[in-house]
Order: sequence, then C-alpha cells, then structure tokens
Amino acid sequence: MKIKIVSAFLLIINGILFSQQSDTLIVSHDVIDSTSIEVYDGWKYHSGDDSSWADRNFDDFNWKSVDARMIISDSTDFDWKGIGWFRRIIRIDSALVNSNIALSMYHYGASQIFLNGKLVHEFGKVSEFPDSEQIYQPRNKPIVINLDTNSVYLLAVRYSNWSAKVDKDWYNRWFSQIGFTLKIAGTNNFIRSTIINEELTFSVNIGISGIFLTLSLLYLLLYLFYQRNRENLYYSLFTFFLGVLFFISIAIRLNTSSLNLEVIFMMINSFALPFVFVSYLGFLYSIFYTKLPKQFFFFLFVAVVILIFVATNLPSDFENYTVIGLLSLSSIEGLRVITLAIKRKQENSWIIGAGVVIYAVFIIGLIVISLTTLEINSIYGLVFFFVGLLGLPLSMSVYLARNIAVTNRNLEEQLITVKELSQREIENQKRTAELEIKAERERIENERKTKELEEARKLQLSLLPKELPKLPEYDIAVHMKTATEVGGDYYDFHVSEDGTLTTVIGDATGHGLMAGTMVTATKSLFNYFAAEMDILATLSKMADSLRGMNFRLLSMCFAIVKINDMKLRVSSAGMPPVLIHRKKTDAVEEIFLRGMPLGSSATYEYELKEVELDVGDLIFMYSDGFPELFNQKKEMFGYDRVKQEIQRVAHNDSQEIINELNKVISNWAGDRAPDDDITFVVIKVRQ
Repeated sequence: MKIKIVSAFLLIINGILFSQQSDTLIVSHDVIDSTSIEVYDGWKYHSGDDSSWADRNFDDFNWKSVDARMIISDSTDFDWKGIGWFRRIIRIDSALVNSNIALSMYHYGASQIFLNGKLVHEFGKVSEFPDSEQIYQPRNKPIVINLDTNSVYLLAVRYSNWSAKVDKDWYNRWFSQIGFTLKIAGTNNFIRSTIINEELTFSVNIGISGIFLTLSLLYLLLYLFYQRNRENLYYSLFTFFLGVLFFISIAIRLNTSSLNLEVIFMMINSFALPFVFVSYLGFLYSIFYTKLPKQFFFFLFVAVVILIFVATNLPSDFENYTVIGLLSLSSIEGLRVITLAIKRKQENSWIIGAGVVIYAVFIIGLIVISLTTLEINSIYGLVFFFVGLLGLPLSMSVYLARNIAVTNRNLEEQLITVKELSQREIENQKRTAELEIKAERERIENERKTKELEEARKLQLSLLPKELPKLPEYDIAVHMKTATEVGGDYYDFHVSEDGTLTTVIGDATGHGLMAGTMVTATKSLFNYFAAEMDILATLSKMADSLRGMNFRLLSMCFAIVKINDMKLRVSSAGMPPVLIHRKKTDAVEEIFLRGMPLGSSATYEYELKEVELDVGDLIFMYSDGFPELFNQKKEMFGYDRVKQEIQRVAHNDSQEIINELNKVISNWAGDRAPDDDITFVVIKVRQ
C-alpha cells in the first residue's frame, strides 16, 4: 500500500515538474481517433548535442521556445548550428494508457525520437559531424509508439540538418524549413488513411504520367511521319512536359536520402512547367494560324528566362511570380485565340474551345488557392483536379482524332478514284501484287524452315544428358557444337550397379526434325538396353528396332564403349575410330571397327574389340564433323590431324583437352561455319 502511495506521489511531482518546464500538449483519444494533432509550436529548443537532454527530469527552463519547423521565411534567428534538441511535454487521457499512438514526421535531415528518455525510433543517422550524417526524409510515414501506464510523457527529438548549416544559401534557395513537422494521431485510422492516400497518389501519378508520355510518343511519331501537321508536334510536347511533371512527383516521393537528387527533380520540374504553357499555345497557333504569331515567341522568351532563373539560382520568389504570370497570360491568350476561331467559324474550333475554357477555369482556381488560404473538400478537390487537368488534353485528343478520321475518309475517296484508273494500270498493279505475294510466300517458307531448324536444335539439345556421371575413377568431359543446318549428333552415359560405365556417341544421317526423330528413338532404345553387358547383342537389337520403324533413308551411326576393371570393350556401327592415348608410351592407338549404321536396310554382324587400360590413359570418341571440318581454302582437317592434336593435348585434364581442341577448330575454320555437328567425348582414367 505504501509503495502505491509513493508511486502516485512521484507521478504527481513529475507532472508538476513537466508543467513547469514547458507548455503541456493534451492528447485525447477522441481527438486523435478522428484527426491528427499537428505539433508545431511550443517546443523547447537548444542547439548542440548532449545525451542528457533526453532525460525526462532535465531542466529546460532556459531553453528557447520555437516552432519546430523553423520556417526559413519567418526571418527568425534560430541559432541553427547543424544539430540540436527539441523537447515537448504531452499528457494523454486515461483511454490511451497502455495503448499506442501513431506519430509521423517530415524533415530534410535525420532524427531520433525519445519518449521519457527512451529511444523509440530514428530516421536516418543523426551526427555531430556533417560527413557522418545520413539524412532520411520520412515524408509523414507513420510509426507506432507504445504507451505504458504513465499519463505524462516527455517527447524529445534529437535532430541534425547539416545541409542547412554548411550550404546555407543553396539550402535556403530550394527548401522552406530547417526543422521538422510532427503529427500525433490514432493508429488505426491514421495509418490506414495514410497508406490509402499514398497508394492512391502514387497510382494516380503513375497512371497519368504513363498516359501522357504514351500520347506524347504516339503524336511525335505521327508528326515524324507527316510533318506538315505541326499540331501533332506541339501536342506531343504538351503531353510530354505534363508527363514529366507527374513522373517527377513520383520520383520525389521515392527519394528519401538525397537532397541533391531532390533539387535535381525540382529543377526538372521548374524546367518543364513553363514549357507546358508554351507548347499549349503552340498547339492553338498551329491549328488556327498559318504561321506562328509574335506572341508565341514572347511566351517562349519568358519560359527561357524562367529556365535561366532556375539554372542560375536567382531569387525563387521572382521565379514563382514569373511562372504565375506566364500561367495567367497563357490562359488569357488561349481564351482569346479560341474566341476568335469560334467567331470565324473555323472547323472544329468548338471542340478545342471547350477544353480551353475548362483549362482556364482550372488555372484560375489554382492561382486563387495558391494565393489564399482557401481549402476545399478532398472529394470536390479531386474532381476539380481531374476535370481541370484532363479537360484540355481530352479536347485536344478529340480534335486530332477527328482530323485523323477526316483524313481517312479522304483516303477512302481517293481509293475509289484509283479503282477508276485504266485496265492496264490495274493489270500492272495485279502483276506487282502477284510478285509481292510470291516474295511473301518465299519469305514465309524461309521463316518456316528457320523455325523448323531451331525446333530441331532445341530437340537435339534436350535429348542430351543434363549432367555427366561423377565417378572417382574417370575424368569425363563432353562438347557439342551444332551446325547452322542442324544435324543429329548424340551422346549419352549409363552407370551400372557394378560400376560399369557405358558411353555412346551417335550421328544421325540427314538434318532437321527427321534427324531429331531418329535421335529420339535411339535414346529410348539406349535407355532400355544400356544395362546389358553384351554389346553386340545390344547393337543388333537396336538395329532391328530402328529398321522396324521404317525411317527409310535415315540411319544412325553409333559407337558404344563399356569400361570396368581397367578394361575397355567397344563396338561401332559406322562411327569414326575410337582413339586411346597411352600415357606410358605417349602413343595414340586407333580402334577402327567396320559396321553398318543402325537402322539401315541390310543386316550386319558387328565387331567387338577389348583392350586393357592403365592409369592416365585417355579415351577420345568423336563425330565425323571434326575430321571433315573445312577451312577457308576448302581443305579438310583430316583424321591424321585429329590423332596429332590428341597426342599434343593428352597431358591435360578432360575439360582442358576440349578447350584446346576448340581453339584448334576456331583457328582452322576461321569465319567459315561448320557444315556438320561436332561432338567430343573425353574420358581420362584417374589414379
């Protein structure tokens, strides 16, 4: 009981101390549940940095009372030295005890937020030194602050903004405040509304910028294709600059950590805005005048002057007044031009006139809102914004679309005239058309053949094993280079339960999809018979199966090697000889076995050869695309050169051997494309 009384007494004393230190901000559950509290004035401020200033019991009686925003235009001496502390007492009602509130900030520096001396959140990295400061622009992004049983809190903000100190003139040119804005609200409604508003604003800006930039590109192309219609050019520029304005607004929202980038975006914005009005007037002049009047060059001159103001950092107020003047005068001039056009009953002038009137009302409304404190309901404001902004581009689009429709109608009339030409001219046109159709058919046929070859290439590669066997006894590497006109090279592997490594290499006769079909059938047969130890029986069964499939003139050259216990057994059906490089003697042995390709009409008894292997020996299997490769002089590489190159590179590991052989192929063939697929299988016996 005594503990509770003492705690209550201390709480009362702290409340009295806080109320003596500064004005107390009352935070009511009912208020923040429906709206947000903007905490601008009433802050106690001291420049410099001292961690004890976050302490709730620190006496800030002698601190200066300031508006935390530190508005530059207020001409107040804030004694800003790059970093400082702000303190504010807040009192919550009983409904907020042990609950939470939402807090949002907007600033151009870095901040740390303390509640009763405890750090609860930070934006960027606050520093006592300019070089180590990391700014972050929260842009009113809400954070959640958890409250405890206290009813009185000290809200302290440690804040740095070294740009406002180090680059004071540059900073004051582009930014309106040194300090920060802070809002307190209920968590549910505030966070939800903030997210919805942000998503809506982002989506609207994305959509409008995309529409305007697309229209800009479309009408620029129309102008480039027919440059006599200058209104297409000015409409393209008008929508381009509008699209840039909305795109820049997106970029500014996404930028949170660079003031230099923010200034660049604002400069682009300042560059684009005047030229919206200039291109708008250029559009009107190009429609209703035979040549550009002098007024146009006056408005262009003013736009260039504004650009110079921005580029040379002249006073921003003067720039703002110049922009407002240009905006107002361009609206008045647009009304004058369209009024005269309607009086003269110029064609379709009423379409543009409707948009010009809406645009003028929109501009006048913006000026009134910017020069006064007038506030409008968000729904009405949204309607006013969209109607005013899109009214003029929409009327321009309708006008240009109507012109295109008239042009198409004129073209149709000319087509009728063409039909009335002499019969000879018609026959000439028919003959020309027939030639064009023939050329188109040839083009389509070539495309079909190209597509078929590509499909064959994909089929060929899909039938190859996805990965090579990983066996400690052997170093295995493969390579396949497909020809321009796809052939039917194929290789595969199988490892039996007893460790027998079966390796096959094949070359289907013919090209294209038919060769791919032969490879598909061969792969299926190999998968079925791979585990059989009898090589000759395997070849005979595969030959009979392929012969029964009636591939007619197609067949499959095929070689099969089985290795186990340092013994190699090999048989071949029309493939080049298997080469074995002996490490001990540095000699290359050639195993040449006669045999008819698989699937050929005649039956054949295949031969079998068995040899012993030693550690370091190399087995090289290849397709005939390698020895039958031609160079620029139409000389064939030859089987003897293959043996010489194998003897030269045999000391390398398998992959290095393939790399060396590829260099040999490249040097030999030069720019000449291979006529057939080239496939290697390299197996080296390890320790």
